[in-house]
Amino acid sequence: MLHTVVKTFSSFRKDLRLYMSTDEGKTWQEAFQLQPGYSAYSSMQRLANGDLAIIFEDGSLGNQDKQDCYAMTYVVMSRETLENKATELYGEFIPDAVRNLRSAPSATAIYNLAGQRVEAPASRGAYIINGKKVVVK
Repeated sequence: MLHTVVKTFSSFRKDLRLYMSTDEGKTWQEAFQLQPGYSAYSSMQRLANGDLAIIFEDGSLGNQDKQDCYAMTYVVMSRETLENKATELYGEFIPDAVRNLRSAPSATAIYNLAGQRVEAPASRGAYIINGKKVVVK
C-alpha cells in the first residue's frame, strides 16, 4: 500500500510524506518527503506507464504568517524510483502496491456510473471505459 500524509499536525499541516506498507496498513515505512514545509491535501494516481502521479497543496509560496495560500503541485515518481526505495526498505520483497505499478491493465475496463465493473454496456447511457467518460446511444 502507498499513502501520503503530513507528518506534522500542529496549528498547520507540514511535511508531506509518502509511506509504504507491506502488511495491509498495520505498519508504515516512510519512503519519501514530498514537501518539507506547509502542505495539505494530496491525491495519487498510477499512470499508464506505471509511474505514480501525486498532486498536493503546497504552502511554500503562501503567506508564512497565516498560511492562507496554497499552490497545487504535481510530481511524478518513476516506477523505478519506487521499486528502488521498496528494495531499500524491505530487501528483496517489493510491496504489492509498488509491484502493481509495473503495468497498466491490458483488458478494457468498463464501469457504470454506480462504480460497478461490467462486461459490456447493457443499455444506452454513460459509462467509464478505460478511464474516460463515454455516452452509449
